[in-house]
Amino acid sequence: MYKMYKKVIVGIDDDDHAESILGAAIKIAKEVKSKIIIASSIPFMLDSAYGYNSIEGGLMSSYIGPTAEQIDDQVHNRKQLIEALVAKIVCDDEVEVEIIVSLEDAKDLILGIAAKYEQSLIVLGATSKKSIERFFVGSVAQYIVNNAPTDVYLIKA
Repeated sequence: MYKMYKKVIVGIDDDDHAESILGAAIKIAKEVKSKIIIASSIPFMLDSAYGYNSIEGGLMSSYIGPTAEQIDDQVHNRKQLIEALVAKIVCDDEVEVEIIVSLEDAKDLILGIAAKYEQSLIVLGATSKKSIERFFVGSVAQYIVNNAPTDVYLIKA
């Protein structure tokens, strides 16, 4: 059914659709007997949990961001979440799994991994965001489809 892919790269985050997207990617990886690389991004964003410190009228003069420990905790928690999903879906050792959690932008992370492997397949979920949200935020899936050096398989989430 699928070409012979050496790697299946799946991009997931911590939303409700991660399990179904990961399940589909693992099924494909088993069929083509390839390694699966799970890429998950925790982008450094201006979060409402952190604030700005304004000194004498200087707008946003210094940003108070997360500490290194808080960032490490977020990465560790995301890895644990993914490991739990993998354990739930994969009941055997038929497929080799590598997990990459990064603070890098999801688009750059996934395309960077794909650039390393010529015969790879990228598996992503395609959500149905409202058009105004997509206008401001953009669509990771749409960007990757348009710029990927490999095939992309979208799963409607």
